[in-house]
Amino acid sequence: MLRRNLLAKLAILLLILILLVLFLTSEPSTIGLYSTPFDENGKLKIRGGNFLKVYESLAESTFASYNSLLESKPYDPGLFAWGIHYEVRSYCDMYNLTRDRKWIEKALARTEYLYSFRDVNGDGIPSWGNYNETYGNSRYAYQEYGVWDGVITTAIIEVCQLIYSDPELSRNETLKEIADKYLDCIKQVIDRYHKCWTSLSEDEGFYWDNPAGDVTGPIVNRFGALGITELKLYDILRDEKYLSRPKAMAYLFKKNLKIQDGAYIWTYAVPPSPYLSTEDISHGAIDLEFAILAYKHNLVFNDTDMKMFANTYLKYIWRGFAAKPRLATYVDGRVSSDYSGVSRNWILLSSFNQTIWLFQWAVFNDPSLTAGSSGCFLQGLSQLAIYYPGRESATYCLLREAERLVNEISPVYYLLKIPVYWELDKAIKLYESNDYSSSFIHASKCISMAVNIPMYCSIIYMLIAALIIWIIIQRKIYSNPSG
Repeated sequence: MLRRNLLAKLAILLLILILLVLFLTSEPSTIGLYSTPFDENGKLKIRGGNFLKVYESLAESTFASYNSLLESKPYDPGLFAWGIHYEVRSYCDMYNLTRDRKWIEKALARTEYLYSFRDVNGDGIPSWGNYNETYGNSRYAYQEYGVWDGVITTAIIEVCQLIYSDPELSRNETLKEIADKYLDCIKQVIDRYHKCWTSLSEDEGFYWDNPAGDVTGPIVNRFGALGITELKLYDILRDEKYLSRPKAMAYLFKKNLKIQDGAYIWTYAVPPSPYLSTEDISHGAIDLEFAILAYKHNLVFNDTDMKMFANTYLKYIWRGFAAKPRLATYVDGRVSSDYSGVSRNWILLSSFNQTIWLFQWAVFNDPSLTAGSSGCFLQGLSQLAIYYPGRESATYCLLREAERLVNEISPVYYLLKIPVYWELDKAIKLYESNDYSSSFIHASKCISMAVNIPMYCSIIYMLIAALIIWIIIQRKIYSNPSG
């Protein structure tokens, strides 16, 4: 009788605990899924609000913050390269998305400023170098940097591309003249670096980061930054000479990629450079953009390469909805710092796997990730809007991720999988009925339950063990009342 009572109590307890798992672990906010990425009309949401309103607020604070910095130090090439460059490109994204003239006007305000400081050392060659305390930043060695010239001219040439390609903007003679002068400046920059070049073989070579002489060897993000501008220059001028060096740099980069579990892993620099530490995801975002742009120009990289870069993100960089941080610091999956806020460009891979868009939305949607006044963060946001796949695709991607996580639940937790399956089945049926908002919410609950099962199962097992011990003690007490 005692044994039957014990088994009955255990069965009842287990059933209660399974139901508790269903309710206690199904809150999506526990894994950072605070809302759907779209409203009832399918428009993009971020941080619980309308995307455009959230973006506008952050853009205004960033614009004001950078204005303040420029007032205190008018020439700061570090800020130009690692702040304003991203800001300009983000405004270009927003103009492409909305055709609202205020975004091109903000971009032009910045590029005109950058253009006005194109030759502060007076040597007749455009460069945003680090020259001295007045014309420079003491954080860096005093020299000219190819990577700075690369990223700054990338921002400027994207403004040119906007003006030339947009019928309304290109009809404006003033804007056309601005684009023409920018283009001439960029051409001078790239033509100058054609002389700052090392050929490692007939097919491989790289730009020096210091145009005075090669002192670092081939560092991927540094030569890649100039390669991005040069490929965009080719898109405007259609001059074949602007393809040969990007092709050689793409060969050099691809030759040094390592394949690991169907993904690419690579280093900050490639031989003969000695700086062969594993690449981080911020510098790697420049490397990636160069590779994708080379791919789009049919240079060196192919569809298989793009899938392997996508696998780098999916297998090594993305750490999970419940992880803190959600993204690894390095492309091999190691973590040392939270680089989530500087993870722009990785969303470019959503063209090859849309799940990457969903994961990047989850990264930037997390309110615990400080936005601050950052051009880099701003670009990450605008890229979310540019690559937004729509509510049906976003929901489908979450469902696939939920199915994957459910299928990976260990058989050890078999009984606890039952309510998770119920939640997944509900999400699938809602998706099939075109109720994407409800489907997304239930898929989020399913994922929350799936990732929390091991923790709650441990609690359940401890409670069961405690109950067994309590029953054994009670049995001894009742069997030996004189004790």
